Amino acid sequence: MAYATSANITDRYGSSYLIDAADRDGDDVADAAAITLALDDATSEMDSFFSGQYPLPFVTTPQWFVICCIDLAVYQLARENRGSLTDQIEKLYDRWITRLEKVSTGELALGLATEPDTHYVDALSSDTPLMTPTLTEGLY
Repeated sequence: MAYATSANITDRYGSSYLIDAADRDGDDVADAAAITLALDDATSEMDSFFSGQYPLPFVTTPQWFVICCIDLAVYQLARENRGSLTDQIEKLYDRWITRLEKVSTGELALGLATEPDTHYVDALSSDTPLMTPTLTEGLY
């Protein structure tokens, strides 16, 4: 299951942008299949960085997973539709990839709450912060 949804993209980028990036047949409607594929691809790309350090799938996920997935999916959609690919989208993609690379090498933790026997606990039952401040610093 993807870390984000089409509604998350709309909330972050707006419906007009989503239509521009994901209208594959020119009917002024964002194509659901293209969006689903981009979100699945983004999740897969994220998981490829996580898999060396963390067992998958995650039981709980921090909010930054949603934001990262949205930005990676929008990059995928925009790359396929060159007219919607902006410098800002490319920069966000590059910044997320840099952070994901740091996660994959262990240089940057995901910020998940941990217990001795598992990497994953219910976020609501823990006082441990779910996101390190440096993970999203400088993205926006």
